[in-house]
Amino acid sequence: ELLYAEDNEVNALLMQAFLARYPNLVLSVAPSGAAALARARQQPPDLLLLDMSLPDMDGRTLLALMRAEPSLAHIPAVAVTAEAMPDERARALAAGFQGYW
Repeated sequence: ELLYAEDNEVNALLMQAFLARYPNLVLSVAPSGAAALARARQQPPDLLLLDMSLPDMDGRTLLALMRAEPSLAHIPAVAVTAEAMPDERARALAAGFQGYW
């Protein structure tokens, strides 16, 4: 199961369409950092896809909160963003993300 923290409905639909070619993948979408954290606590996913700009917190903060919890700390995370700033990828990887997209 993949947990995608994304507040933009169009982006969430695009991700669902992109991943639809993999019928064994289950994508769960949370519209905020708080919702993503609650959902991850309830059912830890196999992979986190975290938007870097959520309405209640940024992706780095959300990842730090998840890393602070033993049951979630091991889950790989990919930063997902539309930001085109050259240093954003380096900042995401330095924050502990395993990937950047």
